Amino acid sequence: MQTSEEIQIAGTDSYKYIDLTYLKEISNGNIDFEKKVTEQFIEIIPNDLKALEVAWQQKNIKEVKRLAHDMITSVSIMGLNDLLQPNFNGLEFEHLENDLFNVYFTLIKKVCESAVEEAKQFYTSLTLKI
Repeated sequence: MQTSEEIQIAGTDSYKYIDLTYLKEISNGNIDFEKKVTEQFIEIIPNDLKALEVAWQQKNIKEVKRLAHDMITSVSIMGLNDLLQPNFNGLEFEHLENDLFNVYFTLIKKVCESAVEEAKQFYTSLTLKI
């Protein structure tokens, strides 16, 4: 059985969006933990994106702000904070108009959808290496 460090050497560090540094630090080489957390990320993020979009369409600003805040935690495990924090902060703290929401949400959605695809690749690599 390979450790997560050996898997990283095998190419998982070449992702465009996800940064596995934090995940690998907290996993301490536990591939089962990495698989579980990655699987949760893959399942949660699309649901969160949809919920965020629905909340905006329903003009539920309080829910938009809550979801933006909660998603920061969800994306941090895959090292997306640097990319997404300013956009989540915008959704959470700024007075939102339609155009501003669209700017923030479009980037969040693009990055998150791409990150989910990369996380799927990472998950597959974990499954293949065990």
